[in-house]
Amino acid sequence: MALKKNMPNVLSTIRLGMALALPFVFLNTSLLNTLIFYLVGDATDAIDGYLARKWKAQSKYGKFVDPTADKLLNGTALLLISIFINPAMFVLTGFEALIAGTNIIRIKRKSDINVAQIGRVKTVCLFFATVSALVVPMVPSLAMASYILIGTTATLQAFTAGKYLKELRKERKSSSEKTFKNIQKPNLKNEDDNIKKLEYAKVRLMELEAKKKNSSVVKEKVNKERMLLIEKNIDEQKEQGVSRTLRK
Repeated sequence: MALKKNMPNVLSTIRLGMALALPFVFLNTSLLNTLIFYLVGDATDAIDGYLARKWKAQSKYGKFVDPTADKLLNGTALLLISIFINPAMFVLTGFEALIAGTNIIRIKRKSDINVAQIGRVKTVCLFFATVSALVVPMVPSLAMASYILIGTTATLQAFTAGKYLKELRKERKSSSEKTFKNIQKPNLKNEDDNIKKLEYAKVRLMELEAKKKNSSVVKEKVNKERMLLIEKNIDEQKEQGVSRTLRK
């Protein structure tokens, strides 16, 4: 039972070690050995995922190490191929870095990331593009097929990156609106409250103007005013918290 529970994590850890060793293998052995090494490392990704689902052995360690090892192995392979074999692979490397960076930001914001179907197809194409780039120096006749794969993969990466960036933008906008709505509307007790109410009303009027004119410039101005009001409210809450602490 313990073996079933830990086997997926063992495979993920092995893949992480292989990712770190890949530059040494690439620079000090033949391309054939590098290709075999990469294929074995990539195979562990499919195997540990299958075993984790079959034996229901998901864990916090696995959720962190599995994607980390996967991205490190493929990212390292892409970078090495871009530098030493085919500069066109820099396009794929850049797109993968953008996709990974976007997902890291969303994970930090505790967003639910659902891998789109296009993302799965992109991953498969990226694997074959990477393998083909390693094979071409040994079999030059496959060069055209390799470039077709690279172009197809880059297109899919662009769509995937666009989708994730769009989702990130929506999440930020939703978070901003939620925070703005949660700002307590001031009561008419003193002059400071009157100023707060006027500031709140100003942003609301700007929002109505933006909807009416449907202008991107006005919308951008509204977003800036809204963020300033949110930041001001947060600063005031912090000051109130400090003053309450000092009174204690």
